[in-house]
Amino acid sequence: MKIKEEAKKSKRVAITGIGLISTIGKNYSEFSRNLFSGEIGFTESSYQERKMGASKYVAKIDNEVIKEITNCLNIPFDKIIHNFSCLPSDGYIKKAELFLLWSCLTAFENSKLSTTEFNSYDGGVFCGLNAQMDDFFHYYNYFKNKGHINVGVSFEDFSLLVKQNIEQYYPYSGPSHILDKILDKLPFTGDIELLMNGCSSSNDCIGTAFNKIRCGQLKYALCGAVEIPIDPVYYAMFNSLNILSKPLSKSECLVPYSSEHFGFTLSEGAGIIMLEDYENALNRGAYIYGEVIGYSSNMANAHLTNCDPEGELYSVCIKNALNDANIEANEIDYINSHGISTILDISETKAIKRVFGDKSYDIPISSTKSIIGHSMVASGVLECIAILACFENNKIHPTLGLKEQKKDCDLQYTPQLPVNKVIKNAISTSYAFLGYNSCIVLQNINGISNGKI
Repeated sequence: MKIKEEAKKSKRVAITGIGLISTIGKNYSEFSRNLFSGEIGFTESSYQERKMGASKYVAKIDNEVIKEITNCLNIPFDKIIHNFSCLPSDGYIKKAELFLLWSCLTAFENSKLSTTEFNSYDGGVFCGLNAQMDDFFHYYNYFKNKGHINVGVSFEDFSLLVKQNIEQYYPYSGPSHILDKILDKLPFTGDIELLMNGCSSSNDCIGTAFNKIRCGQLKYALCGAVEIPIDPVYYAMFNSLNILSKPLSKSECLVPYSSEHFGFTLSEGAGIIMLEDYENALNRGAYIYGEVIGYSSNMANAHLTNCDPEGELYSVCIKNALNDANIEANEIDYINSHGISTILDISETKAIKRVFGDKSYDIPISSTKSIIGHSMVASGVLECIAILACFENNKIHPTLGLKEQKKDCDLQYTPQLPVNKVIKNAISTSYAFLGYNSCIVLQNINGISNGKI
């Protein structure tokens, strides 16, 4: 009986590795430094991008940075798919695959875990992807560019062409193949999951992996997401909803809680963190960036873009995450908000007030998206990594560009400049269209051990 009770005891879950590529850095040290320096991840868009539907500015990874990481991975830069005349079957690699491979391998390397130290079934991979990443658009344009079809092709004729060429591209189509190169390099076979919950996806990946480790099913997990939204389909979708920003300067690309600006700028990026059984991490002397102590998700199931106007279900999600972490609302020192610069800013503010009451006005809040853009499915994990940087630097990174706050957004959103703050507990919130909500609770164990908290 005693053995059974011991087995049921929840395990603690540490974060021991970080890998990423974002508009302000290709690794954790660059990302962390630039979060607090005033660096902003937006650049002028090209003519081709504006034809797709982009505004004057985009948030994309510079080609020189891509060349650096392809050199590190021994992948020729000219083998990155860059137009609709390239196919994976011809030896090309998609940008999403490249960014995810880079993030996974650098997170694994950063954890200093050796592939000889564990059984493959002790490790899992949990990856968030966008449902749009299904290749249909790419292959339609590939056949069109090759002159095999014309613009007015019927669905029946296109389907027949796909059927005739299925062997050429079927192994590379659909989202699941994106993990192939990662699993070739890393022997993780314990649990492999792909999640497609919109902007909540990567938080849900972290939460799912967290639950697997604390109940003893896994010892290690790589979890996070990748997003490549500089694409005609994305621009058509979001422009039709009138929620992309129309900035006149870089500082206006994404300014949440602002009365002067509205809308967001889509952003490329990927982030992966290594979660690990806490005792195992201690025993092997791993550096622990922080600890995941709580997670919750729920579904508003309401309006497409204004899912929870009063913040009721958002607040339930936060409360459930705090209950899961076994801490009180007054123990939260920082909120890394969804902060998207739409009507959701008001809903999110209302949710925070529902959970934290009068203390809402004392908790520093900031939006990482104001610095790097909106990486959609990858936004949650990049924001969790931003929290870890805040832990390490004893600072709250700013919400850049914020000058005048909306009338109903009257909390501490850390405008313009970082604020010194030692943080013990923080939450990261993600809210997706259609009403997918998630919340992760992180704890700073290094501050505690150093006697700072």
